[in-house]
Amino acid sequence: MDVFKFLKNSFSFKQQTDDPRRRHTGTSYNAGGTLNPDPGVVEEQGSSRGGLIRDIVPQLASRQQAAIIYEEMVNGDTAVDISLRAAKSPILGADYFVEASDETPEADEIREFVEFNLLAGTNAPFLLILEDILRMYEQGFSMVEKVYEEREWAPKRTGANRRKYTMLRKLAPRPSSTIKEFKYDDNGGPVSIVQSAVRADGKPEDVEIPIEKLIIFSNNRRGGNLEGKSLLRTSYRSWFFKSNLYNIDGIQKERHGMGFPHIELPAGYTDKQKEAALELVQNIRTNERGGAVTPFGWKLSFLELPGQPVDVMRSIEHHDGQILLNTMTQFLLLGLEGSGGGRATSGSHQDMFNKSLRYVGNLICDYINLYCIPYLVAYNFKTDKFPRLRVRNIGETKDLQQWASAMANLKAQGLITYTPETEVWIRSVIDAPLKPGISIEGDAPQKGDVTGEEQGNMGRPTDDAE
Repeated sequence: MDVFKFLKNSFSFKQQTDDPRRRHTGTSYNAGGTLNPDPGVVEEQGSSRGGLIRDIVPQLASRQQAAIIYEEMVNGDTAVDISLRAAKSPILGADYFVEASDETPEADEIREFVEFNLLAGTNAPFLLILEDILRMYEQGFSMVEKVYEEREWAPKRTGANRRKYTMLRKLAPRPSSTIKEFKYDDNGGPVSIVQSAVRADGKPEDVEIPIEKLIIFSNNRRGGNLEGKSLLRTSYRSWFFKSNLYNIDGIQKERHGMGFPHIELPAGYTDKQKEAALELVQNIRTNERGGAVTPFGWKLSFLELPGQPVDVMRSIEHHDGQILLNTMTQFLLLGLEGSGGGRATSGSHQDMFNKSLRYVGNLICDYINLYCIPYLVAYNFKTDKFPRLRVRNIGETKDLQQWASAMANLKAQGLITYTPETEVWIRSVIDAPLKPGISIEGDAPQKGDVTGEEQGNMGRPTDDAE
């Protein structure tokens, strides 16, 4: 065996024992290509970790300080809170389902097992798990720890026996505020995290959790940096100015809402009278008991400020728009406070917004498909074909309407014909059940039937194409 094959086999075996997606069967067959790879291709030399770049805003310089500021932003500002809720609600309200790896009964049983584990078998509703995952919006990342238990389960098929399986007990959240350190290897790959776990007595205890037990969701991840970037970082400037503008508006209304108080003293006034007049105008307030009594000869009046006072509320509305624009939810302001914008404008904004959320929904599914489902299946079944968690109903309505119109036009022009094969494909696009009488299973398909392999070759759309 040459040097390359030795390195390749050693490297592959190590990866295969760690990752259920890399199954090791002990085959003696080697793939042969037109190019002989260099032995160095199996060795990773660089690192995916970037250099430490601290934030220029002192309040956001460390993760702990930034977490406090972001929490204040969410709890104290309506626009910030609404922008986050608007960006989360379509993902929380979407339809999540598990898709089998193929059309065989064995694959469907594995699909059923995984679907039960993820969507019904844990100790918390899947929607609450999603809420914990979406904390990555505020903090830049979120994580859950996979906790298993041995439990009985049986498929729904008739006559299926109950067996003991290694099943998910929980996907337990690990709050970002308790994460002290991320540990990486020489190539920037994550190894573990150190958490200050709060115990039953309320005291923290540092524990190191290996990366194999975790699923870490990162928002706007850069290279190997798992901490990501908070969605609120680009809202901070507008939130900061807006908070100060509210203070200015309060002072402005308090001082100038009734005018500028002015006292004209009579000729020959004394210093004591001047001090008393100054104290009087400085303490004038407007309330149900407001008033003033002045000595003979004093003239109390209220002057109007020359020119146009600064319209603080208009500036605040601008920053509200910028905060909502940060999450692409600016269409929520259309029609409010005299702002313009028609239905077509709002529709185009929402279309782009929905596409961005479809990416987030697919990203969450990909994390679970990579770091949870393969292990769950490999603990219980001897296979390297895994089902996939998928999501639908995140703004696909408009796309499906346009797609259906295009299909109808193609049919009307005779450019496409509806055969059993095309009907299978159409139903797969819209996630509809198969029509009775059309089969995609079996070793000997009948006339009009479509095999699973043929269906895969007919261009079944990916998540991006829906």
